[in-house]
Amino acid sequence: MKFKIIALLLICTLTFISCASLEDGPFVGIGIDIGNLTNEEYNNAKLLIGGMQNGTFISTESYDLPTIIIRPNESFSQVVAFDENSWKPNLGLIAEISDRAYFAFQFENSEQILLYDSFNSSELINFSIIENAIVKRDYGGRLNITINENQSVMVIFREDNY
Repeated sequence: MKFKIIALLLICTLTFISCASLEDGPFVGIGIDIGNLTNEEYNNAKLLIGGMQNGTFISTESYDLPTIIIRPNESFSQVVAFDENSWKPNLGLIAEISDRAYFAFQFENSEQILLYDSFNSSELINFSIIENAIVKRDYGGRLNITINENQSVMVIFREDNY
């Protein structure tokens, strides 16, 4: 049974890779994966992006997340934004505030929570939006968000460099 599952995954992966176009250019946008480790679903949660000015987070755009479902098994993560459906915030709005983009998370009817790096809990998740003295046009990354009991949020951000 394991062999059949592995073989099917391998065939699907190879099919997907062979269909990818090299002419589309670099990936632009932010992909989002969510793992909900609690026993409740969350509605109307938002992911915010913005800049920091004098130590204060100023949101420029938000991404309305779909219902965050309860994780059915250990390896499950809910893919929210992927490839052409990725979140493509306007980095120019952030550039008016700062030269780095920062993220926050907001549960329905609650204060926004600044997102810290899960590996370095003293560092806010951020990335540079300026390249060669202009706002980046080609950018990409992947946010892995984990919601723990008591609604604490852990995040890993992997920026795709071009």
